[in-house]
Amino acid sequence: MNLSRTLGVVAVTLVLGGVAASGQNRVTGPDQAGVADTKMMQVDIIRAIQANTRSQLLIARLASQDARVAAVTLQVVDAQRAVWEAMRALVDTETEIRRLSQIQPRAQPQARASTPQEVSEQRQVLIDRQREEQAARTRLVTLQKSLDAEQAKRTELSARLEDLERSLTR
Repeated sequence: MNLSRTLGVVAVTLVLGGVAASGQNRVTGPDQAGVADTKMMQVDIIRAIQANTRSQLLIARLASQDARVAAVTLQVVDAQRAVWEAMRALVDTETEIRRLSQIQPRAQPQARASTPQEVSEQRQVLIDRQREEQAARTRLVTLQKSLDAEQAKRTELSARLEDLERSLTR
């Protein structure tokens, strides 16, 4: 009986050992495939969040750049108006100098006496207005360059946003 009992214990041990050993085999099953799918979805979600964040930043930069372009455009318009006003004042002064220079000798003696002094004063005003016009033109040129630079930045940001948009549709 000892022999049959020993054989029974050995048989049970082999059967249970085989079951235990087969549980240690790591064959990819449905649980591991689900974990891999979850990790892939997590990576996709992270990429989508990053792309969304990049696009929001670019949109904010583009809006800010649009505001800069608008502000500089208004400054350019003001500078153009200042140049126009300086030119008009310059023409008015030149006209006044011509008028004073053409006063006839038959005019009243009082008018003839003040004319050379007035012409001299108007010539000084003319010099001042020429300086004002030159300063206005210089400011206008500077603002035009600034506007060109701001528009170039806006174009570059717009292109970057379009590139990001195209990369998202792939």
